Amino acid sequence: MERRISGSLRITANVMRKRGDNGLTYISNRGIYELTKFKKDVYDSADITVHHALDSRHQWSASYTRSGTLSNAVMDINVDQTRIVRNNYGRMGWDVPDRFVSWGFLPTPLKQWSVAYLVDLHEGSPFSVDNNGTVVGGVNSRRFPTYFELDLHVEHRLTLHRKRLAIRAGFNNITGHNNPTMVNSTMGTPNFLKFYGSDGRRLVIRVRALERD
Repeated sequence: MERRISGSLRITANVMRKRGDNGLTYISNRGIYELTKFKKDVYDSADITVHHALDSRHQWSASYTRSGTLSNAVMDINVDQTRIVRNNYGRMGWDVPDRFVSWGFLPTPLKQWSVAYLVDLHEGSPFSVDNNGTVVGGVNSRRFPTYFELDLHVEHRLTLHRKRLAIRAGFNNITGHNNPTMVNSTMGTPNFLKFYGSDGRRLVIRVRALERD
């Protein structure tokens, strides 16, 4: 559903409901793996987005999504799966219940200068803990820390050798927030539940060619 507040401002809302039945998955019975139509998946989401076009070049958008996933066969159980999973019911690995995203390309008092930004805030992805090869506490029962990234860049438009260029410079994750991508999820090991892999603050410089105004 879309509602246009004015010629340049609109609000969009969506609701999604998906159900998957009779999905193929292996069921283990005393070490014998049988391929069955046992898998059932659930996905529900609702989102709202506000978009505002400020002029022919500048605009911004903000959206919030509430969603949820469930499955009775989260992990792919087969003869190559070394983990023992006694209860395979839980959240999918990409489950993110709440997410706020906003991006924009905004004008400044200086005509040839603009500011670009991106904000992404959501819960961390779920993961499982194991002990001696056995999943503990349910599949995907733990989560990574909250993810937050703020990218902020300044762009300058100029003419060089009769070519219109835009030079952009700034930082991704300018706050240096810790957004890990890996975790030690094995109980009894050193640094159990320690997170790794955050990119940290990153300087980005970009040059692109523009069409004539």
